[in-house]
Amino acid sequence: MINQNQIKDKYFATIAAAKAAGRPNEVCYVAATGRVYAYIVSGAAYTADDVTVLTTANGGNTRWVSINLLSGTFTSVTISGVIYWAYAGSVLADGIITLPAITADYSAHGFVRVSAAGAISERAEFEINSTGNVSVLLAEFSGAVGAVANMVMNADTAGKFCLGTSVANPVIFKNRLAATKNVMIELWYH
Repeated sequence: MINQNQIKDKYFATIAAAKAAGRPNEVCYVAATGRVYAYIVSGAAYTADDVTVLTTANGGNTRWVSINLLSGTFTSVTISGVIYWAYAGSVLADGIITLPAITADYSAHGFVRVSAAGAISERAEFEINSTGNVSVLLAEFSGAVGAVANMVMNADTAGKFCLGTSVANPVIFKNRLAATKNVMIELWYH
């Protein structure tokens, strides 16, 4: 089961914090770059640039490598039993995105960003339990931290971006904002 401490240990606010960590066979998210990285033991082919490739505390040829560099276009990658799943696309009004099913007795942790015209209008960090209940840990709506004015959890509500249209596994996100939105989702689950 993925617990809160395991998720916390996979999140770094700064590049320096990620570089100070050395965790073979894991993935991490670095807020300063907005990227997800995989730990690579034989990373000599990747030159550290502090954006797409980071060195690690373990030295030698170990690297944190941006997942985008590892496999080009993808929707998921599995490292040590934890699956990283990503979605990026344009979602029409009333369009849906079905997230992967969460394994019974496990949980998931993720981020969603909703934008239009190049500006993020809503974003949230969320968790999903294995029954499909979505909980928001941190949200931002048009610059107001903690506000979820245009988001709703576990309900299909007009005028909102729905993080789950009901409590069900798999979870369905739905754009009820009455306009096409660009949506990016990152999810760690089992």
